[in-house]
Amino acid sequence: KGDKGDQGAQGIQGLQGPTGTQGVAGPKGADGKTQYTHIAYANSADGVTNFSTSDSNRTYIGMYVDFNINDSTTPSDYSWTLVKGADGTQGTPGKAGADGKTPYFHTAWSYSVDGTNAFTTIYPNLNLVLGTKNSVSITGDAGTSTATSLYTLQDYLVNIAKLNQSFTFSYDWEATGSNISGVFFLKFLTSSGLPILGSTTTTALSSKNTKGHSSLSGAITQQMLDLGTGNKNIYLRQNNVPKTVKITISNLKMEFGSTATPYMPSSSEATTADWPSYIGQYTDFTQADSTNPSDYTWSLIRGNDGAAGQDGKNGTNGKDGDPGKVVSDTEPTTRFKGLTWKYSGTVDLTATDRTVIKPNTEYYFNGKNWMINFLSANNIDANSITAEKINGTDLEVKNGKFTDGVIETSWKNGTVAGSTNIENDHLIITRTDSSVNTTNSIGLDSTQGLIMVYTENSTGRTISVGTNFQGMSLTDSTGISASISPAGVKLSSDVNWTQIGNIGGRRAEWKRENNRVTMNIHGGNGDNFPIITSSGTFLGILPTNARPPSDISMPATAQAAGATAQISINSSGEVRCYRWGGDSIYFSAYISYYVE
Repeated sequence: KGDKGDQGAQGIQGLQGPTGTQGVAGPKGADGKTQYTHIAYANSADGVTNFSTSDSNRTYIGMYVDFNINDSTTPSDYSWTLVKGADGTQGTPGKAGADGKTPYFHTAWSYSVDGTNAFTTIYPNLNLVLGTKNSVSITGDAGTSTATSLYTLQDYLVNIAKLNQSFTFSYDWEATGSNISGVFFLKFLTSSGLPILGSTTTTALSSKNTKGHSSLSGAITQQMLDLGTGNKNIYLRQNNVPKTVKITISNLKMEFGSTATPYMPSSSEATTADWPSYIGQYTDFTQADSTNPSDYTWSLIRGNDGAAGQDGKNGTNGKDGDPGKVVSDTEPTTRFKGLTWKYSGTVDLTATDRTVIKPNTEYYFNGKNWMINFLSANNIDANSITAEKINGTDLEVKNGKFTDGVIETSWKNGTVAGSTNIENDHLIITRTDSSVNTTNSIGLDSTQGLIMVYTENSTGRTISVGTNFQGMSLTDSTGISASISPAGVKLSSDVNWTQIGNIGGRRAEWKRENNRVTMNIHGGNGDNFPIITSSGTFLGILPTNARPPSDISMPATAQAAGATAQISINSSGEVRCYRWGGDSIYFSAYISYYVE
């Protein structure tokens, strides 16, 4: 028998067989149901602190999925994830770039001309609470859940507030006495005890915790809007505070917005003196505002004059002065600067200084010589006039020269009054119209440039515009600020690239330029980027300044043949991504939309 030969070549593939018969039908599946994704927000890992299903201004986000359309109000039903961590450390400085710097325009306010009195870079808002100029003290009663009314909210609040509008609430507190213990917190309640806007963080008192500052950010509720005017108060509620302890609340303030500003009374209580009197401005190449008042150039913001005060008491009698005027036919033997002498003689008299004294004429002694005290004439034509002081109501100078001093003028025409000041290289003009309670001022400086300020004295709102060789700027204390420089246009509402949710590696981020928001998303391995599914994957929630006015959906790229993708953003800022044709981390989108 011979050896085994080599393996032969591959044979030709056979033809496709006939189609088989239909397989046996499987059992009937269960009824289909619609899944719902529920989202809530809180300030603790268990979801208990400041739990909310609407206000996203929290540090934790909770989620769960079920078949019930209604959101659960039980925090334990949600899985909680930290979305806002502590600030990271300062990054390593980048390499120096090419020449070319961005100028920044800085503004501050103060109550003194040098900027040192109550210096602030944040202009104060009016208080929405009445009667806060005076502090309020409450004595402990050793009871449980005892409430005491402290202050009343402004009646007009319901006319200007909007549902879910953000507000900031702040106050200073101090506990004095012996055996300091117990807890207290402030609540917004009706006179019948119904809650309106929630409560502040509970403060636990002890011998080591006797004073501090508390603040809270929240949102206007429907319950508050439904109350109408009146019947809205701030209560202090205490638990187990001994009768030997006194709690004092001061500088309490409620204002719209998420940023606390310096203390101010309410609109019905504020006076011109309560607002900052001076505005300071400067321009440099550093983005951060300086906290050194001397870095700013300060200009007066002048309000209306106050009412005339009562006459003061009479002062003590002063010492007898030198005789102011002598009438005689001989020269006074005692002479001093300021003495006036009326010569009553009938013939010319030569004085000791060789001045010829004329009859029935009044003279003034300037310390060296006699001169005519008063000269009345319609016209005087002279080659040279030397005088220590010139007073005139209609002074006209041609080809004249001012070598020193200050030029000050003031005027009044009906409800409009103003002043002008020129000194060295500064020009300041101020104009106040009491009929509309506004003040306009303009300042010109050879270094700082031109600055114009408009002030609504009743509300404290200021609008300022400045220009110099570095650029132009516009600042509105109640709105957006803008600057123009060789680097382009910058608004205070602009935001650089910012991370979405907890996705790192710049895989999901957004930015805002003017009123345009741009979003860039590119999925991949790592950096907490989730798997995108056909039912929609939640990436995160955008802040209010990046949310579209209405829900939007745009095509995206699935990065695979036969697969499609979409990105959706609703008016609440929720960002969701969809992928059909297989779940995957591979997803990309680059979109832009406009916000209000």
